[in-house]
Amino acid sequence: MKTKAPSHILLAQVEQLKHIWQDLLGLQGQLQSALPAALVRAKARLGAAESETLRGPGYHLPFLRLANVFAQQVRPLTMGEISEALHVPLSTATRMVDSLVEHGYAERLPDPQDRRIVRVTLSPSGKELYAMVNHFFSERMYEFLSHFSPAERKQLLALFEKTVTVLRQMNS
Repeated sequence: MKTKAPSHILLAQVEQLKHIWQDLLGLQGQLQSALPAALVRAKARLGAAESETLRGPGYHLPFLRLANVFAQQVRPLTMGEISEALHVPLSTATRMVDSLVEHGYAERLPDPQDRRIVRVTLSPSGKELYAMVNHFFSERMYEFLSHFSPAERKQLLALFEKTVTVLRQMNS
């Protein structure tokens, strides 16, 4: 009998989580409509290339993923380093970079020590867009977190971190 109670509770929680997830997905339109005009234009420029470039879940925003990788580095990266940092195959990383180069947000540079190696970095317009996106995202997260008490924020962040860890483990 004891095994049925937790199972029943877990099933109810699964249904609750499904509804919460659907509500979050439903909010996408509202969140996107709040984007500043410059971000909307940049997203439109990347839009067609994104759908062609990335076919799996979690790859819907290649610019931000790549820009975050570049922002953490002190020098331009090789395609292998980008692939490893994003946890994607080299071919996927190459398509992501191709899209950003094509739209002027990234540039390929020769390696000063080895002519066979090509390095990639954000272009000046890519750096400008990243700064704008990062600022906008930070403002929205500040606004979001301001609705929670300090204790709730601490718990929320711990649960989000655990969520990411669990999802990574489930997909590996």
